[in-house]
Amino acid sequence: MEEAGYNILLENVINVVKSQHLNLLITDIFMPNQDGMETIALVRDYSSDLPIIAMSFGSPTAGDFLQMTLDLGANRALKKPIDVGELLSTIKELLN
Repeated sequence: MEEAGYNILLENVINVVKSQHLNLLITDIFMPNQDGMETIALVRDYSSDLPIIAMSFGSPTAGDFLQMTLDLGANRALKKPIDVGELLSTIKELLN
């Protein structure tokens, strides 16, 4: 993504949302310390207008989890493996 001109932060998202202006959040659904659904819900408590993209590997239940992220406030949900072109077009769409 940096090759496309985007700066990337890999930090505790809640601290960043509270202290900095972000243009977009991309989160995985399944992460070791905090899952993406919890992240989306916490971010929505602080920012109702921050665009959020959630992603997850395909599995029989991935569609259910992807839909849940949309229900929690994600703007888009993408199934892995992510097509870079699709991701970049989604980013551009959400930033405009």
